[in-house]
Amino acid sequence: MNHGLAQLSVSSLRYGIEGVLVLGTALLALAIVVGGEAGVLLLTGLLGVALVTLIAYRFPTLTIVLVIVLVKVLGKEAQDLFPEPVVGSIKLRYFDPMLLGVVLAMVLKLLQRNRQLIQYLFRVFPLWTLFISWAIIQVGISLSDHGINAPGEFRTYYQQFLLVPYVVTFLGTSRGQWKLFKLMIVLTFLFIPLGIVKGGLLYGFSIGAYKKWISANANIGLLAGMIGVIVGVRQKTIRLSSTRMLFLLSVFMLFTLINSHRSVWLATGVAILLLLLLKQLSLSRQIQFALAVFSAILIAGYLMTIFGLDITAFVEERFMAFTSYEQDSTASWRYYLWMEALQKIRERPLSGAGLGLHFQLVDPQGNLITTSPHNLYITIAYQIGVVGLVLYLGFVAQLLWRFRSAMRRMITPVDRTILLSAAIALIATSTYYAAYVFSHITWIFVGIAVGVVIRLKREEQLTKTKEAKRRLV
Repeated sequence: MNHGLAQLSVSSLRYGIEGVLVLGTALLALAIVVGGEAGVLLLTGLLGVALVTLIAYRFPTLTIVLVIVLVKVLGKEAQDLFPEPVVGSIKLRYFDPMLLGVVLAMVLKLLQRNRQLIQYLFRVFPLWTLFISWAIIQVGISLSDHGINAPGEFRTYYQQFLLVPYVVTFLGTSRGQWKLFKLMIVLTFLFIPLGIVKGGLLYGFSIGAYKKWISANANIGLLAGMIGVIVGVRQKTIRLSSTRMLFLLSVFMLFTLINSHRSVWLATGVAILLLLLLKQLSLSRQIQFALAVFSAILIAGYLMTIFGLDITAFVEERFMAFTSYEQDSTASWRYYLWMEALQKIRERPLSGAGLGLHFQLVDPQGNLITTSPHNLYITIAYQIGVVGLVLYLGFVAQLLWRFRSAMRRMITPVDRTILLSAAIALIATSTYYAAYVFSHITWIFVGIAVGVVIRLKREEQLTKTKEAKRRLV
């Protein structure tokens, strides 16, 4: 009987593949006859949408890997080597097709009344739904004035938010969540060899205050991975010898120091403080951390002398943004843009200036700036108003409250590792947002933790239901 079922399965698969090929050939012939070149392009587009939706729906782990590769590796980290594709007059990003697949996959789940997605959207984290709904309303209002630029800006600045319900929906089991958590740590540490390659190709391995081997967004993702390792080792869910741990810490600190993103330095300091307060760094681990920092400074100092730099002067220059921003060209430039943006926010404080305007700020030299004012909170208030900013901050507070509530229960070390890591990464990254905008990697870690919260709530409800049934019996 099993043999017959296997034959039937293989036969069904073969006929299914043949059917798809026949249907595809027929559609292609119809497109050529009816629509010519435009018809072929339309059919190709539809098949592409179907493909990315299928990948996002059936292979969530692969989808997350593609997110990291398409956003970071082919996007930010290699934009000098791989130019962004252009379709007509629209400039696309490598992640755009996959983002569409993610959205359509969630729409399908919503149509199926997926319990996890509905619970996330309307019961456990309604502030996420209110925030995104408010942003989409602002997109609709801005369409008449700014056209395609309105949804384009939404995609640019808020796409990371869409990954949270996706991870919750498609990776709802304990095994799937832990598997993705570990995979994310591995992916974040791949930024180190990627940065070394990039630093060698573009800068000849030179070191300087303004020579970034990887973007700040990738570096903050690396920090989230490092937090996951530290918490995992403390919770005994990740096994690493003291030697390997010291090596990882030293490499992370050295790479982050050389990469010289001050916002990441700030977030790293906040993360270390939180790890200490939450007792995730034992005395031996604190000693390792001190050794890692000391060795990173020594090695960085040696490398800098090769390029004629003084590490003391290097650190002083980079810290000038915190001590005397007026004397730091980058910090003073950003401060000026913040003041310009705040002035425009005062003109429309509740709903903001809308999306698609491309900010239109003017720097101290009189140059037109069409990128964000390099501050997430000002960006949100500028685009979708103080209402949007309050909803976002409320959602972050709701996240931290839910994480804290979940950790007060009797949970497994694996769940505690995920929740603690996400909470620390979220708070640390929130300080980083004073100079940049949303990070994909941080929100994927948050999505895994949110999935844990919803799974624990579901398990608690099932336990209560079983107990109620026992009492009736």
